[in-house]
Amino acid sequence: MKKTVDLFKKIVKQSLMPLSDQTVSEWADSYRMISGEAAAEPGRWRTDRAPYQKAIMEAFTEPGIRPHLRLESPIS
Repeated sequence: MKKTVDLFKKIVKQSLMPLSDQTVSEWADSYRMISGEAAAEPGRWRTDRAPYQKAIMEAFTEPGIRPHLRLESPIS
């Protein structure tokens, strides 16, 4: 039971930490991973491989921008 309580405390503490000052594209370059099942080039995401998507990612954090759903095909 103590392990469960400790884990819960850790999760709560992490969820209350301030958000990073990274932009969305910087976060993606740091943490996003692409599955081998989902792409021809699996591994770490690199925004410079799809620069046209950077403006789309950055728009999510611009003041006054409302969220909209965007669907894109992985195949051009």
